[in-house]
Amino acid sequence: MKDGAQRALVVDAQLLARIGMAALLDGLPGWTCAGAVADVDAALQACRERVPDVVLLDLLEPGAGSGSTGANAAPGLDLAQALRRQWPRLRILVVSARAEPALVRAALRAGADGFMGKRFERLELVQALDALRQGRRWISPPIQAALQAAERSGPALTPRQRDVLAHLARGRSNKQIARDLGISIKTVEYHRAEVIARLDLHDVASLTRYALAQGLVDAVS
Repeated sequence: MKDGAQRALVVDAQLLARIGMAALLDGLPGWTCAGAVADVDAALQACRERVPDVVLLDLLEPGAGSGSTGANAAPGLDLAQALRRQWPRLRILVVSARAEPALVRAALRAGADGFMGKRFERLELVQALDALRQGRRWISPPIQAALQAAERSGPALTPRQRDVLAHLARGRSNKQIARDLGISIKTVEYHRAEVIARLDLHDVASLTRYALAQGLVDAVS
């Protein structure tokens, strides 16, 4: 082990990815691989035993360890939350083949300090690790650009969801919306829940600000 080197733990379900990342880390000045594991349980045990400075975390596949909360969950998100709770000073860099904006935002909410795709250059990994070591967040420039584009355009809503959102922003109740749109209250409740989930906005004030920004209502309606 290199004297004074930062210790990085690799968590990836794919054997070749673990081997490659471990070799790459051991070749970086100031860094050493503290281990490479395949699932949630092994990652938690490795953190307890080896106390890494950084975890390079793939989001894994459903069923990869006991940390998954459901068949459609990404166990890596659950793991990031667990790591953040147990080791608040640990830095977490997600390295994922998937990088859609919603998943990136979910990873950051779960406690990740950075996010990069798996098709990276050596220099990018160096930059990411240096940023994390200095206490800064790192998001790969293409992923950051995609996040900003998604924020500008907003998540895709169906025409009916946009109608419901516009009425919510005008202060209408579910009963009033149902009457205005000629649909049932249960249908309004369904569309309202879908809008909240897609936008990740959970109060009327936030939904109203979004509707105003998207031009669905005007400031005096």
